Amino acid sequence: MERNLKLLDRLKGKTDFVLFPELSTTKYWVTGRFDRKRFADAEAIDGPTVRAFARKAREISSHILLPFYEKGDVEGEFFSSVVILSPYGKVVEGAMPDGRRVRSYRKNHLSKEHFRDLVIDEVSYMRAGQGFPVFSTKYGKIGVLICRDRWFPESWRMLGLAGAEIVFVPTASAGSLKDLFVPSMRTWCRENQVFGAIANKVGKENVGRRATDYFGLSCVVGPDARLIKACSDRLPGVLTVQVDLTAVSVTRQLLPNYRDRRPELYAEISRPR
Repeated sequence: MERNLKLLDRLKGKTDFVLFPELSTTKYWVTGRFDRKRFADAEAIDGPTVRAFARKAREISSHILLPFYEKGDVEGEFFSSVVILSPYGKVVEGAMPDGRRVRSYRKNHLSKEHFRDLVIDEVSYMRAGQGFPVFSTKYGKIGVLICRDRWFPESWRMLGLAGAEIVFVPTASAGSLKDLFVPSMRTWCRENQVFGAIANKVGKENVGRRATDYFGLSCVVGPDARLIKACSDRLPGVLTVQVDLTAVSVTRQLLPNYRDRRPELYAEISRPR
């Protein structure tokens, strides 16, 4: 956490949005053996970690998208979440499709998988979220997907239909899907004509006796699928990009996916199996 706070000092007055990787205030410890002590890492939105980053958001006059382990209002509820802090240090509320107001985005698709060299168990530590809010800022509407959420195309479309112009994706990605990391982001952004910004961990991280090698490649992609900029796959770094959000509406006029949607044909995919 302290390293991230110090890093933000370098960005003072230089950026409108800052995004960190998934569970950025701790290690991504769900790759190790189950450890009940991890629940102690969880904090409420009004806890000391969010307050510290809220102060920093004011200092650098930026929105900070902070992924953290959230302790819910109900005892025993925990979430992988992102809280959005305004340049005034306030929590930016999001609007769910049904109009409910929320103070964080909570990961909707949790992982419990043993895939080749990856072992992940999020469901033992977290509850899944309840939808896809969109957050209104002075620069435009934004949405958030956390790591595995991005592999469900319905997630992107829900945000696009709600008016999101940028989708921020904090992730902790490792393993054999490295070659798909940037191309898949280009596909999702082109399908939904949104800007996409994904922040991934990079380098080796040890949790207990297990070491995980995260492959970096944080990047920003345009609504026309153009790769605007990407980070290294080996070295930690800060990626800064300037974009023009009017490109979203221009792309949707020239590549009219939204005009040509046929929602009356898609009902079957929403029926429980």
